[in-house]
Amino acid sequence: MTEWKSMNVADQCRQMKLKVGDTIFGREDTAGSWHEARLTLLWLGETTAVWRQTVRSSRDTEWSEPCEATNWTLFYRDWQKVKK
Repeated sequence: MTEWKSMNVADQCRQMKLKVGDTIFGREDTAGSWHEARLTLLWLGETTAVWRQTVRSSRDTEWSEPCEATNWTLFYRDWQKVKK
């Protein structure tokens, strides 16, 4: 995955073999705080993806209400596919 950071998010999804409806989970730990995200793939285009996201963090430990988002890149976290 040496090229991972140069890929667009749609290419990252295809490399992970994600399909519409799949959910991934990732956690980021930084300087004693953390941020978790659950992303469900809603649409996969040529260069971008649309997600239903829920997030929580060390500042707000309750999961957020789901909302749509397109501003994610997948190379900052170790993403795991959530089993259904």
